Amino acid sequence: MVDVAKTFKADKTDTLLKVVIPSALPEIITGIRIGFGIAWMCIIAAEMIGVQSALGLGFFILNMPNLVLYPEMFASMIMVGLTGYIVNEVFMQMEKRLFKWREEISK
Repeated sequence: MVDVAKTFKADKTDTLLKVVIPSALPEIITGIRIGFGIAWMCIIAAEMIGVQSALGLGFFILNMPNLVLYPEMFASMIMVGLTGYIVNEVFMQMEKRLFKWREEISK
């Protein structure tokens, strides 16, 4: 695609803005979506291991069995899963809206 832009005498700025960035953006957004998922897991794990105050879902999930509050623990686990799912769906919908030309996204 870059060679086609050069053939049509596009300068470097036009090639960057109209060819390189639009073709790389789907993979960039996919990387951001995956990164948010991994970051969410790391935040919850860090709350379970390192936090000594009763702030955070990770701490809550880890300490509820000690207080025999199993329904609250499972509700927190469901909340963690739902939050991750909602963030992923927001990114998927954004990809569908921005990249209608990609067949694997538009399905």
